Amino acid sequence: MTPFSVTQSTRRYRIVGLKSQRPTLPMSNAAAWQEAALFGLPAGALLALPVALRNVSPGVSTGLVWLAATGLLSIAVALCAGLLRMARPLPSAVPIVPMGVVFALGPLTFLGTALHAHTHHRPLGAATFAVLSVALLLGCFALAARARACIASSDSGKRLFGRALFYGTIAFSLALGLRGFVVLLGTAKAHATYLAPILDGLLGVSLSLVGGFIRFTPKLEQVARIGGPLSMLACVLALLVALKDTHTSAALAQCLSLWAIL
Repeated sequence: MTPFSVTQSTRRYRIVGLKSQRPTLPMSNAAAWQEAALFGLPAGALLALPVALRNVSPGVSTGLVWLAATGLLSIAVALCAGLLRMARPLPSAVPIVPMGVVFALGPLTFLGTALHAHTHHRPLGAATFAVLSVALLLGCFALAARARACIASSDSGKRLFGRALFYGTIAFSLALGLRGFVVLLGTAKAHATYLAPILDGLLGVSLSLVGGFIRFTPKLEQVARIGGPLSMLACVLALLVALKDTHTSAALAQCLSLWAIL
């Protein structure tokens, strides 16, 4: 007999037994937000480090900028991760989207570089890029669906083919777009003002995705019941305390796009 049992609790249902036999079950909304809040605090503190280091305003404490950015970004990450955790388990086709986007990054970069170099009529080049990009993305989504279906197959040969297709396509995409990536990074160095928010956004999205799908251990689930709300309370207090300094808000707006928008 399989050594696990299903018991009812305040978190709807929970598998008790071997860790490998605890599939993702729908969790209560309260548990989803508590775990997202617990994850949000360290994630926000990490995201706030480059923000504080970009603070060059004289007479403004870097520590206060970091404290204010930690409070703001922790709440933002907790909100995004909480929405993702509430939606779990996601439809089985959802992983196809990021796989297809990764497959398409290199070809899209190569296509954009080629059109920019050989097309002198900019509106025509933009329209051509839009049409070809849609076709390329659809093809990559289909390729990702095929790779995922093969990897999930019970046949060992199909699984091997699926892995080869997956890793081979990623390697091809990286090789095809490597030159374009290098050129893009070189161009971005001359526009540091625009590069910083883009990198902040990518790092924030990545941490939000990790917070939305990471599996908490039973001990962390218990800690999150109290630690999650306390983490958000600490974030609000940190934000309020740091913003008591009249210069902190202006300095934070200069080095954090999210606060400038708000």
